[in-house]
Amino acid sequence: MKKFVSEALFKIKKTDACALAGNYAGWVPPLSYLLLNEMQRSLGWISDKGICIKSDLFYEAIVCPPNHLKMS
Repeated sequence: MKKFVSEALFKIKKTDACALAGNYAGWVPPLSYLLLNEMQRSLGWISDKGICIKSDLFYEAIVCPPNHLKMS
């Protein structure tokens, strides 16, 4: 499933309606997932064994830039 999602995202062009509506130009693969993996471990979303843990605290994981607020 993950493969199909990433393939679909990489096919989006900056002139597509969804890109215009979302205000983005496209997708590129990350150079590394290490920082994402470290963040997920620090939030308790992944165990030390690499198993995903369902969390109800996704909202608390959102960090806004200075002078910005999270929407409810």
